[in-house]
Amino acid sequence: NERGREWERNRHEDNNRARDRSRGRDRWGSEGGARPSFALAPIEPGPQMTPPPQISASEATSAPKVVVWPVIAPDDAKRPRAVYYFPKADPNIWPPANQNGDQTDFRGLQWTWDDIVRNQFPPDCTGRRFLLYSITASGHYGIFSVINQLAAALSAALYLNRTLMFATQGDRTWSFANRSQCTDRRGNYQPLNCILEPITNCEASRVGRTRRKFTGDTSVNFVDMSMYGMPTTVTFRRMADLVVSVAHRDMLVTNLVFSRKLFWRSFVQFPALEQPAFLLHNAQMLSFLFRPPAWIVEYKTALKRRLGLDEPYVVMHIRRTDKVSEEFLYAPQDYLKEWKAVAQQYRLAFVMTDDARGPAMLEA
Repeated sequence: NERGREWERNRHEDNNRARDRSRGRDRWGSEGGARPSFALAPIEPGPQMTPPPQISASEATSAPKVVVWPVIAPDDAKRPRAVYYFPKADPNIWPPANQNGDQTDFRGLQWTWDDIVRNQFPPDCTGRRFLLYSITASGHYGIFSVINQLAAALSAALYLNRTLMFATQGDRTWSFANRSQCTDRRGNYQPLNCILEPITNCEASRVGRTRRKFTGDTSVNFVDMSMYGMPTTVTFRRMADLVVSVAHRDMLVTNLVFSRKLFWRSFVQFPALEQPAFLLHNAQMLSFLFRPPAWIVEYKTALKRRLGLDEPYVVMHIRRTDKVSEEFLYAPQDYLKEWKAVAQQYRLAFVMTDDARGPAMLEA
């Protein structure tokens, strides 16, 4: 069956990676740990890279000022207005049937803006049922990794008629949201509201357990928050597991470890390549979740102006760290080929890379 074939493919991939490591290959696929030189076959000259405009010495040292913004408490959050990039439901795209052909595939359900806002911003949070999604105590997930996880969780929450909330397990500090800068007027840590508009006006209780810590002959009471955001369920593998958990809990708490097998298979598809309905579904989830606040947008606009990105431009994200060992590796020439196809419309390129050699490889 399909599950068996998938298991077999994963086993072969694991064996291939283990064989490469045993032969001394590093994550770049080269022998002896040395990075490749990217000396590939030459291609036709690509578009000329446009240098950024000349700026004065005083401007060169004056990056956009750091913005300090208020962090909104959930109960202060207002129902958001529809964003212009929210995709409209397409009546010509119907959610496909599942593999058994007897039920609508949740990965292709089309939710309107009003559907999502109604679910996430109830008039009264009292009596509402919730799906609390937490990131694990280490908190080392990247921003867009978390947003993708929340897209799957939001899809599940809509299906279950539960309001989605976000937390860090144990109320730990997320590496992308400094605790001292990301507390609301109540003093509560709001890591997601610090970088994005609130996704709900409801909030999970932060009541911890009072414990006593002994130091020599003295003792002090403290509030233990270790159980905050702790998953309250077993691992979700089947829809039946989820249904059983939902039936008995007003607050359903889960994270990537406990929910990935179900959420990422039954409620979203990343990347959404099989059906147009899957792509539209993901776009609706992500358009609601990824709403940077106005002050971050203003900072971005000022930064683009300083970089000379005032005209249409091509963006190249050349990632050469952890994803090299996880995904297919594209050479600089591959990026130039794609740019060449649209060079008449886009003369300017903005290169984002974690390898200092990236721009030089493109210019070579």
